[in-house]
Amino acid sequence: MVHPGIFDALIEVAREGATITCGEIGCLANRGRINLLPCAVLGLMLDATDRHEHVAGQPFLSAVVVLKQTAISSRGFLACTRARGVEIGLDERAFWAAELHRVYDYWGQR
Repeated sequence: MVHPGIFDALIEVAREGATITCGEIGCLANRGRINLLPCAVLGLMLDATDRHEHVAGQPFLSAVVVLKQTAISSRGFLACTRARGVEIGLDERAFWAAELHRVYDYWGQR
């Protein structure tokens, strides 16, 4: 199930052409309180969002979620994308960057 607060926040971030950290998204899911969500739970929420987007033929919205330490997506994003049958290729970072721009282009027009 798509978490409405997370979905709306991801759309806003995409419209701004920005990124958001896993911790920041976790705080939103926890209604503004400190993020106490295990990474696995947050990953499931983001996966549900991407599943919804994939069925709708839209880019993977969770591409805007990055790790604080690296400012790029997590390996979980790539694993979930592969699970949807999407060919990533050898350059995972280039795939993520291209998907991030697809998200910006898509949501920036809405």
